[in-house]
Parts: sequence; structure tokens; C-alpha cells
Amino acid sequence: FVARYFCLSVCLKKAAKEARIHCLGSSIAVAYHTQYLCPFPKVCPPCVPARKVIIVSVESLYFQPSALAAYPLIQSFVLDQVIRENPGTRRAAEIVAALAHAMALRHLRLNRFNGLSDMLPSLLRTLPLLCDLNLSSCGLNQRSGSEQFAAVLRSLPHLTCLNLGYNSLSFDQFHPVLTALTACPRLRVLNLNGNHLGTQVRSEWNLLENLSQLEEITAEWNHFSRASQMVFLASVGALTHLRTLLLSDCNTVC
Repeated sequence: FVARYFCLSVCLKKAAKEARIHCLGSSIAVAYHTQYLCPFPKVCPPCVPARKVIIVSVESLYFQPSALAAYPLIQSFVLDQVIRENPGTRRAAEIVAALAHAMALRHLRLNRFNGLSDMLPSLLRTLPLLCDLNLSSCGLNQRSGSEQFAAVLRSLPHLTCLNLGYNSLSFDQFHPVLTALTACPRLRVLNLNGNHLGTQVRSEWNLLENLSQLEEITAEWNHFSRASQMVFLASVGALTHLRTLLLSDCNTVC
């Protein structure tokens, strides 16, 4: 026990100097860095008890996808893509392959990672327990990204939080996603910030009424015409559990 505790302390102190690290309650958060290896691999392989490992705030420039193999019971993963880095298809494929073995994953955030949109279906089908999914700025508007994502939503019955912000989605691109969300009866939080959903008057907004458990909708930084906003608000008004609705900076016009 003493050896493991000492090993963990050394690991966390070293990692904290080289990458961001947070401790969340009784769970342990680890930040990886390519220049750092555990100095006591025989005493503590891996350094942290697997069931309590949460990897957060991993800067993609330093993250080695193969490191995830040591943590098959990981429950939370955050990858904030460094803007200056272009990961390319090969890099994205490595990350998808590594995450596909994390069967216990419940929280997944992949910010600003455009190379992933074509690979999302194969990844998400392997994560049946996923309840919190953040795909902000992941290029879902490219090619058929939103349609492929919509097709796999039926594999995520436990989904409670979904962030599709800043994907520049038009309503035509978002429509198949909105339709597929009816297969996610537990959805409570929906983030649609920074898209282009309100430029046309679309009666299909009434599909929101099927998401009866929604408690929060954020749709800031969308361009709504006054007519399309009225249709949107009429559908939102039917959500009896809704507690929060954010629509600032939507540039409403007549």
C-alpha cells in the first residue's frame, strides 16, 4: 500500500508539472504526457486503480492513444484539440481505436477535432453506457457527418447530455439528428450553440416535443428569423420539464 501510494504521489506531482490535472472528489484524474513514464512500473502497473481512473484535460499534442489500453474501465475522457494541430485521419483513427475498448465510458468530450466525424458511428456503437457526449466543433456539417451521427444515436439509450455546439449545422443537417433523438428518452440537456438552425421556418421543430425529459436547451449564437423563432418557441413551450432556455445573441430579424 505504501509503495503504491508513494508511486501515485510521484506520478501525479510529475504529471501536474507537465500537463493539466484535476482531482474530482474521490476519483483520480490523470493527465498524460509523452515525456513521462511511471518510475515504478513493477510496483504499480498501472499507477492508479482502474475503476477510479478518470482521464481529463488531455492536450492532444501530448496524448498517446495507446496509453488508454491500461485503463479499460475508464469512465470519463476529455480531449481538447489544440487548434494549431491538424491531427489528420491517421491520428483520429488511432484515438477512435483506443476508445473503442473503453466499454465502461460514460462521459466523452472531443472538442475541436474535425478528423473524427466519419469515424464517430463505429466508435459510438462500442460505447453503450455513454450518457454525456460533447462533440463541440467536430465538423459534423462536413460531408454526411450529421447523418452518420444520427444513425448511431439509437445505440445510445442512456444519453442524458448532448453538446453539438459550433458545428455550423444548418437545419437540414440537424433534422436527421433531431429525428433520431427520439430514441434517447433520457435526454435532459441539449446544447446547440453556434449553429445556423433558424434561417428557415421549419415545422419539424415540433419534433422537440417528443423529448419530454428535456430540462435545458441552449441555442445561443444561432441566426433566427422572427418567424422561425416563433415556431421554435412554440415547440419548446410544450416541454413541461424544461427549466433553462438560452437564446442570447441569436440576431433575430423580421
